[in-house]
Amino acid sequence: TSDGIAIFGEEYNITIKNGNIINWFGDGIIGAGGRNCIYSNLNISHTGIYGMSVGEYSLVKDCNVYYAGEDGFVSKESSFLINCRASFSDRHGFELYIL
Repeated sequence: TSDGIAIFGEEYNITIKNGNIINWFGDGIIGAGGRNCIYSNLNISHTGIYGMSVGEYSLVKDCNVYYAGEDGFVSKESSFLINCRASFSDRHGFELYIL
């Protein structure tokens, strides 16, 4: 796969924390299929597409994305991003979808 971590289908209650994800051609984390997940203390850099995308009802806390090929963070509805930073993304730092 070209992604660092991929969550496909409908997965629930996954926690990913305390790590670095660097130099992936695709996304650092593609978690759009995950619901009610927790992502914390992550540093993601030099991705080809998104730094991190998260599914509904997820919590993203203390995460950093640098040099994403498109958007730094992408989140679906009812997700919380707390104390997160995005720098040097080619498109948007944060792409938040609210329905």
